[in-house]
Amino acid sequence: MLSNKRVAEEFMLDWLKISQQLTLEQRSLIKRFNIADVLASTNDWALAQFGASGSVPAVCFAEQQSAGRGRNGKNWYSPRGDNIYMSLAWSFDLPTYQLNGLGLAMGVVLAQCLRSMGIDARLKWPNDVWVNSSKIAGILVETRIKNKNHINTVIGVGLNFDMHGVQQAEIDQDWTDVRKELKAEVSLTRNRMAGLLLGGLIDGCRHYQQSGFASFRDVWLSLDICKSAELEIITDQGKVHGKGSGIDEAGGLKVLIDGQQQIFYVADVSVRIKT
Repeated sequence: MLSNKRVAEEFMLDWLKISQQLTLEQRSLIKRFNIADVLASTNDWALAQFGASGSVPAVCFAEQQSAGRGRNGKNWYSPRGDNIYMSLAWSFDLPTYQLNGLGLAMGVVLAQCLRSMGIDARLKWPNDVWVNSSKIAGILVETRIKNKNHINTVIGVGLNFDMHGVQQAEIDQDWTDVRKELKAEVSLTRNRMAGLLLGGLIDGCRHYQQSGFASFRDVWLSLDICKSAELEIITDQGKVHGKGSGIDEAGGLKVLIDGQQQIFYVADVSVRIKT
């Protein structure tokens, strides 16, 4: 029987195992990688890579984050060794306004990765991946503008892989994980999941550079759980209620409120689906 130490080692993230899921071209693009035991935030490590010449694209994984964060500064609960916490540092040669839909596009990448494994992943505007009525992953995009046509960007992903030891009350919303949602006949290690996700994000970034959000929008709309749902929109001015009606070309959320369509953008609001 394997010792507890050996068991832990079997499930720890390993760059060799992760990179085996990448194509040779994908591997050649990564200039630096880091797999940490504990970090405050993988996004912080990735943002720091822009200060060194020739260090990006770069990727960071952590077994645990002590100060992981989600959108609007919310804490991202990060139990050790159970999930995937990763950040990809990437530079885009695009005008600033064309990066507005990047977080949504990366949501499409993540959802498609899960769907390829038989998991019915769908998208909640702007940056969450859900299965049924429970969150399975979130995305946090942070940018640093070098000049008007060159944007340094970090794409952070938190994916619930195996939350068997976590109590529901420890997280302030319903959640699920990959292990729970996988069909019994599908075998998937955390390292393989990490590698497949990284490969998808690399290809997604390259595709976004060429075609922008427009090439992701139709898939996003097909997976949109806010469309036709009753929504509560939380703004700095208070709460409003309306019905979701999709997204516009820039990724803004369209909501029908008292017969009038309004559009909300990521920086403006939080959204709850009314049940």
